[in-house]
This record gives sequence, C-alpha cells and structure tokens, in this order.
Amino acid sequence: MTFTPTAGGHLVQADYVVLSPSQISAIVPPHLSQNTYDVQVTTPGGQSPVAPEAVFTV
Repeated sequence: MTFTPTAGGHLVQADYVVLSPSQISAIVPPHLSQNTYDVQVTTPGGQSPVAPEAVFTV
C-alpha cells in the first residue's frame, strides 16, 4: 500500500491489516505530513488505479 501526495512528490510505503478477503485497513505512517494523498494497493493481480474514491486527507 502506498500514499502519494496528490500535488506530486514521492510515494510512501504503508503497512496495512487484512480485515477480510475484500477489506484492508491502512496504518498511516507516523512521519506522513498533513496533506492529500492518492492511496494505491498492490496485489499479485496488479495495482489499484488512481481514482477519486481513493484520495484521502491526512
């Protein structure tokens, strides 16, 4: 799972917890600055797309 600033910048790797086969919970890295981020998940099947529903503010 990665957090990438929507205004551009370097992605930050994040840990996560699997809640069910279709649900995970992100653990926001403590050093992540206050900003808006595109959140993407990578699985063996590929990476989730950048989409409005995957933008979060920290």
